[in-house]
Amino acid sequence: MDLGDMMDKAKDAAKHVSDEQIDQAKDFLEDKIDDKYDAILDKAADAAKKFND
Repeated sequence: MDLGDMMDKAKDAAKHVSDEQIDQAKDFLEDKIDDKYDAILDKAADAAKKFND
């Protein structure tokens, strides 16, 4: 499986995720990893929500 296939699968999976689920995943990760990554997680969550629109 190449990178393009993985991106297609990720995009397909993201279509079935709600904004609430994205926030739950972000909160879970924020609890598990160092606080210095919070801004990156926020940015990733925002991008995922925009992708769903």
